[in-house]
Amino acid sequence: MGERQRVGLARAILNRPDWLILDEATAALDAAVELDLLRWLRQELPQTAIIITAHRKPSGLVAERILDLGGTEDQRETA
Repeated sequence: MGERQRVGLARAILNRPDWLILDEATAALDAAVELDLLRWLRQELPQTAIIITAHRKPSGLVAERILDLGGTEDQRETA
């Protein structure tokens, strides 16, 4: 996880926003670290709605809703 991402997450914890949008924030993390990070965020921001955009479902994520915008591998087009 890069320095900018760490600073952004620290700012989110300090500011306690109503909404937190994470764009590929855990893409570079392995599954165990990703799970720890997401648990920590939920613990620190229990009243915050967290929206995560990712190419893969974050491991260990307990979500109220998941919106999958892609089809099967055969249906996806590559650029």
